[in-house]
Amino acid sequence: MTLDELNKLPPKAFLEQCELLLEHCDWVLPILAESRPFMSSLDMQNKLAVAIKNAPLDLQKQALKLHPKLGVGKAQPGFSQSEQQQAGLSSLNEDELMLFKKLNQEYENKMGYPFVVAVTGMNKAQILKLMQQRLNHAEEIEWPVSVAELIKIAQIRVTKLIE
Repeated sequence: MTLDELNKLPPKAFLEQCELLLEHCDWVLPILAESRPFMSSLDMQNKLAVAIKNAPLDLQKQALKLHPKLGVGKAQPGFSQSEQQQAGLSSLNEDELMLFKKLNQEYENKMGYPFVVAVTGMNKAQILKLMQQRLNHAEEIEWPVSVAELIKIAQIRVTKLIE
């Protein structure tokens, strides 16, 4: 879809077209729709970032809590599935799967939400290393990192959405 076509969509069609930008983050799409027209994909990415950053903490936390866990099962169809496949997370061996499950659980127990990272351009070894590093963060350090990663995921997907 072109940017011009996206800008011209009625609100309901816009929401449907953009629903895969962030799983379980439906509250951001009406805000994004209201911020049209977008002058460029960068403009759309920036408006998306502002909408997430300016959202109440409970909505940010909801988006993080509902984010799919990496490497522990079948990824959600759409962008998430192709991103995880590219990173090698859909072909983990038994030991890798157990390690991802363990680290995901430790992270979620500590932070209260799943580990969030934009996996595009990463491989499973890089993701595991990052999980281990970020597990050492205090919550107040990790929170803005996680929100920034959520934004990065959505911004990468904007570029895939717009031709």
